[in-house]
Amino acid sequence: MDRYDSLMGACNRLRIPVIRSVVIQGKEGMLFRNGRGRAVIFVNPLASRNRSAYIGMHELAHYYSPIYSYSETKTEMRANRWLAKFLLPPRLIINAILDGCCTCQDIAEKYDLPQEFICKTIENYAQTSERGVIYKKWILKFVPYLSIVNTVTGEELPER
Repeated sequence: MDRYDSLMGACNRLRIPVIRSVVIQGKEGMLFRNGRGRAVIFVNPLASRNRSAYIGMHELAHYYSPIYSYSETKTEMRANRWLAKFLLPPRLIINAILDGCCTCQDIAEKYDLPQEFICKTIENYAQTSERGVIYKKWILKFVPYLSIVNTVTGEELPER
């Protein structure tokens, strides 16, 4: 089961239809609420399956975070932080570095996610985990650059 199937399963359980249809110009997705608690997610029909999953899950994050801020930026940041827990947990960043990814762009291409989302997620992890994140035998470090350190051998990747 891939990300798109996970999105569709979650939306089916919540009875939220996902419609692949043209959205407002300049937007790839939208959560629409009818005022009676019912919701519909619209996703750009031209988006790839992985991109559609990202868009749909981002809109689903708005469903779970229904507090609308006076600032659209704040609302989007909140949705993206929720989304990062599912789409880019630290273990996936570690796996990407082990596979040779060195930049946000590399990680974005590997997981077919927006580069801006990858960079912001890494920034958020760095702000909340200054010393790094431990996963199995690896420490994901953010300062002075994104890297991982093997807790057994002390080896650091990528090599600088």
